[in-house]
Amino acid sequence: SDIIDNHYGVKPISGPNLIKEGIEQARNLGIKVHLSSVIDVDLIEGGYEVKTAHGNYQSKTLVIATGKPRLPLKVQGFNTFRSHGIHMCATCDGFFYKKKRVALVGSGPYMEQELKVLENYTDQITIFSHGELITNDTYPIVTDTIMSFSGEKKVRFVNTKTQSYEIDGVFVAIGFPSANELALKLGIIQE
Repeated sequence: SDIIDNHYGVKPISGPNLIKEGIEQARNLGIKVHLSSVIDVDLIEGGYEVKTAHGNYQSKTLVIATGKPRLPLKVQGFNTFRSHGIHMCATCDGFFYKKKRVALVGSGPYMEQELKVLENYTDQITIFSHGELITNDTYPIVTDTIMSFSGEKKVRFVNTKTQSYEIDGVFVAIGFPSANELALKLGIIQE
C-alpha cells in the first residue's frame, strides 16, 4: 500500500516502511530473518521444506504471506487518486465509506467477494464492469468503459464514454486477489 493509516498503534506509514519496521521488531525479539527468494516449497514428513536461493529450511508450520499483486487500472486519474479515494482492498478500507456512494470496478469472483465486504458498510454501490457484460439483481451495473477518474484532492467522479457518476470512493477488484503458485502446489485453496 502507498499509505496505511488504519493499523492500530501505528501512525500513517508506507507499506515498505511498515515491512521494515516489522522485520526490525522480529529481530529485536530474537527471530532469525532470512532475506532470500523462495524458489520452492515441498511437503516433508512432519512439515515443510522451504528452498531458497541461499539454502533450505525445514519447519513444522508454514505461513505464506506473500501479499497480492495489484493490477493497475490503465485509466486516466487512477494513479493520481490511488490512496485518495481509490482503494484496492474493501476489507482494509471499506469502513471509511459507511453509508456513502461507492463505485466497485470489476467483473469476476474477486469483485463479488469485495462486494460482499462493501455491503456491510453501504447499500449505495454501483458496479462498473469496465466493458464486461455482467448481471446483479441488487446493484446498478455500468458496462461502459471507464475513461477517467476525476476530482480535486480526492476522487469524486467516475467518467465513462457516456456519463459521469458522482461517488465518494472507488474500490478496484480486477482479476484475482492473489496468484500464489506455491500455495496451489501445497493444495491450499485460495478464494
